[in-house]
Amino acid sequence: MVNVKTDLVSASPTSVIVYDSVGTFPITKPANAKFLNLDFMAGAGGGGTGRRGAALTLRGGGGGGGGGGRTRRTIDASLLPSSFYLDVGDGGLGGLGVTTDDTDGNYGVSGGPTRIYSGSDIFAIAYGGGGGFRGDSTTGGQGGGGGRGTFTGADGGRGGDGAGHGAGGSKSNCAGSGAPGGCGISAADGNESTYVGSSGPYEQAQKPNAGGLSGSDLAPIGSCASGGDYGSSAVAGGDCSSGGAGSAASTNGSPVYAGGKGGKGRAEMSWVY
Repeated sequence: MVNVKTDLVSASPTSVIVYDSVGTFPITKPANAKFLNLDFMAGAGGGGTGRRGAALTLRGGGGGGGGGGRTRRTIDASLLPSSFYLDVGDGGLGGLGVTTDDTDGNYGVSGGPTRIYSGSDIFAIAYGGGGGFRGDSTTGGQGGGGGRGTFTGADGGRGGDGAGHGAGGSKSNCAGSGAPGGCGISAADGNESTYVGSSGPYEQAQKPNAGGLSGSDLAPIGSCASGGDYGSSAVAGGDCSSGGAGSAASTNGSPVYAGGKGGKGRAEMSWVY
């Protein structure tokens, strides 16, 4: 969906066009345009999944997805062709759930970039956040790295690797926030991971054997929606460019659910005359 809102900041009033749907959009440069203002958010990374393994062995939780990068800049319109394209990146899928005993988790997928381009020429870009790493028999999955741009997205939290804790994702007030990692289970524990709340901006308790909780909370532009939820599969991303959370580890015979899907990207553009 494309929305239009009035912008009275520039010397000549113009319209800010808001692209809050994922996809590719053709752009035509107005003949009398002098500058193009833009504010891009890239898609965030999906959460990794935890290991499913035997009791009294270490089972690492999945890492949280990294937040999408944000790029803000003004471009001289004379440097742009008469027509070009805008890509709004989607959030990365969370890692698949684990249904086989004695199996490591799966990696989350990186978010897609948001950019304007023509052919091989890229005029502005915000890079997607990295997917969370999988949990295995030695450690919890590393959190995905934040995407690059004028402002770099925050990193996702590491999955728990023995004490049950999944680290909270980092908070960003300028770009996408990182998501928390999933709970792990130590070799001293039997069939469940410790019931803990993730630290960091989300403060959401992760139940034993739960999937990735949402990683969306702070949106520098636009409204905020869920970036993914826990359950048997990942759900549609929101528009906050924040990572999907990693899922918790489990014991053989119990499911490891999918990681949360990263929040989708977004773009705002306005021509100055």
